[in-house]
Amino acid sequence: TAAPVQQEPSSRGETTIVTTIASDPGGFDLALSNSMNTEYGIYQSLLTYGYNGYEPGIWSDYEIADDGMSISFTIDDNIFTTDGYHITADDVIWSIGLHKDGICANYASIFDMETSKSTGDYTGVLGLSSEFYPFMLDQCCHLGVTSQEGYEKSEDHYYYTAAGSTGPYKIKEYKEGVEIDLVKNEDYRGGYATQNVDNIIIKIVSEASQRLLMLESGDIDVIVNPNSSDLDYIQSLDGIEVANEFSHMQFYMAFNVIPEGPLQNQKVRQAICYAIDNEADAL
Repeated sequence: TAAPVQQEPSSRGETTIVTTIASDPGGFDLALSNSMNTEYGIYQSLLTYGYNGYEPGIWSDYEIADDGMSISFTIDDNIFTTDGYHITADDVIWSIGLHKDGICANYASIFDMETSKSTGDYTGVLGLSSEFYPFMLDQCCHLGVTSQEGYEKSEDHYYYTAAGSTGPYKIKEYKEGVEIDLVKNEDYRGGYATQNVDNIIIKIVSEASQRLLMLESGDIDVIVNPNSSDLDYIQSLDGIEVANEFSHMQFYMAFNVIPEGPLQNQKVRQAICYAIDNEADAL
């Protein structure tokens, strides 16, 4: 991915970063959204991405069983939500169950809730429905955690306020369809210690061309994942730094073999596969 960043500090000061997203998140209920909530630090995830691999998040430590069918974990004893609830191992397990019932269930699908249990206030075991595979740790970086008690007592289930934040940043103001204003969570104690700026303003801008204009004019400081067709132009701009990283993301094509559909025919599926230039696509 590429993330152009202004080299000069913005007029708003060095402790404020302004960026954009393409669409309104539509709320901050943990069951409704994973990436927005964890990537911007609103909810602390089980693990986090680090320069040297996976780093602690809610989990301060974890161990994969010899048979690959469970993960034992430990959390710190000083993790609190912004509305004052203390996070325990039971909350971690409950939050994963919440994800399994939510719209982003694919991240939590590998966990078996029937064989998952706490073994102490801050330790537990998560059962797996199939043998552990390394990519599972990536999924753990998208699974945020909050308090079961706080969530169930909240009338809006944190929908607009994310009052159960456990990450380094919390919502100061949310203007639907306009912007999200994040500030440091002063009660943040757990997981990775990333609080490099005081204020993150996320403007909601649907048009890629408009986001690019805002970068050029200095209205925003960062663009995350710009259109690949714009990269050459962005790299030609003065005062813009482009950071490129190799991605582990994989894309695949699946055939919908419905009864009496054209893809029921094996030769049709083979013809499609033969038509794809795999060597070119791999470059």
